Amino acid sequence: MFSSKYDPMRHLYVVVKDARFEDADYERVMRGMTELDRGGIDDQHAVAFLLVVDPRAPAPDARWRQALSAHHARMQSPHVFIALVTRSAVSRGVFTAIKWLTREPGHIKSTLHATVEDAAAWIEEVQGTPAWVSRAMHAEARARSEAPPAMLARAR
Repeated sequence: MFSSKYDPMRHLYVVVKDARFEDADYERVMRGMTELDRGGIDDQHAVAFLLVVDPRAPAPDARWRQALSAHHARMQSPHVFIALVTRSAVSRGVFTAIKWLTREPGHIKSTLHATVEDAAAWIEEVQGTPAWVSRAMHAEARARSEAPPAMLARAR
């Protein structure tokens, strides 16, 4: 399962991937990234995607690694900045493999970070969204991911 927060005005999409991540969640994340990219193309604006991965979250299987890699490579916003935050060595390895598979085009830059604070500072530097906004969006998404299932159903 995941929870997310999207700000179309700032062109920022924040996703918290928890330990219960499923196939349908990958599909929803890719739809969110497509919407983010569409907004960046329409507004000719740099976009940022902040992905925070719970260390207990399962790594994507080969099918999803390939799908994520292909999706990543198709993004066409003027500049695409992707920040992954995780303590998981497996998740860092998958992220690195996806980068190798996609051979990032010049307008796409992805990085690994140890903390949300580091990722938020990087997003502010490269894309312009103030770090406090990224941190606040992460906090809201994190709170939703920790909410009881009945509360999540009402929030959707």
